[in-house]
Amino acid sequence: MVDDTETQRRANVVRGLLFLACPDAPSAALDSAAEGIVERSADQEPPTHAVLDARYLTRPRSADDPPRNLAGADLSGADLTGADLRSANLTRASLVDADLTDADLTHADLTDADLTRTNLTRANLTDADLTRANLTDAYLNRTKLIRADLTGTELTGTGLRWPWHRKSGRDVPRVNAEAEAEALRQARPRVPALFGAELAWATRAGDMRKIAELIEPLPSWPTRQPLLQAAQWLTSLTVSTRAADSAGVERQFTDAVRASTDSAVAVLSTAVVNLVSAAIHFGNQWGELPVESRRVLQMDAHLLDQISKAASVLHHSLGLAVAMGRPGNQALQNLHAFDNSIRGHTPPP
Repeated sequence: MVDDTETQRRANVVRGLLFLACPDAPSAALDSAAEGIVERSADQEPPTHAVLDARYLTRPRSADDPPRNLAGADLSGADLTGADLRSANLTRASLVDADLTDADLTHADLTDADLTRTNLTRANLTDADLTRANLTDAYLNRTKLIRADLTGTELTGTGLRWPWHRKSGRDVPRVNAEAEAEALRQARPRVPALFGAELAWATRAGDMRKIAELIEPLPSWPTRQPLLQAAQWLTSLTVSTRAADSAGVERQFTDAVRASTDSAVAVLSTAVVNLVSAAIHFGNQWGELPVESRRVLQMDAHLLDQISKAASVLHHSLGLAVAMGRPGNQALQNLHAFDNSIRGHTPPP
């Protein structure tokens, strides 16, 4: 005997399949057809007639059609480019490896959804609920996450951090609305986490023009110059590591340098998120920041300074390794020192 929970699960799966087959069908047609198919599949005898509700799938969707109900649907690997999923119910849905480029997910409910490796390039997730969603390794290039609820969201591999989120259905209070508006105009993109992701991407890609473009409008606080300097040295390390690979330097060493550089880029991303977030919340005046916020930014500046110094020395070692065809003992020591700088194992200022 199939219980109600299993019946609902089957209906969710079938509804998702019908949506993929008939993306322009009315929402009510998807619901009734899915329920009819599941009801017929539960019979003991083979079906003797068609599921009549399915005939409505061919009707065009109207402008006032209700939002999609795709709760629990399996949309893994689906091509949903440009899909209209405004206010859609996608709770517990699987969107693993799906392509949602340019999709409109405004106000969508993605609670507990699995978006592992999902392509969300330019997707609009404004006011979306991503509570406990899994975005591991999701591609978030120019994705709009304005006011999105990322409480408990898994962001591993996205390069994003989210230090503030909604609480009890309200945004964290802003201290100065006018300063926030000015900071938002200066800090492009508007979401601090996306700013950090763009800086991380530009650093890994070696795009110094983009790095300068991102950092230049930031408030001239103690963190800004160390951010630029660290990004420059990490970019140089990335380029040098590729050169060392091409020159035949043993891969074990270059892979270790590459992994350490990625860790340093993550620190860089977090530091810029902290800076942009502080500017949005408290304005551009250093003296108006709370003491704790200034302390965090000063610690970030010191950590970035240490990373820059260690990266510059390791960069020189990579050059010698290319010339010699192998890393010497000093290069290994410099790599160890670089790792320590990333962990903050240096004397405080």
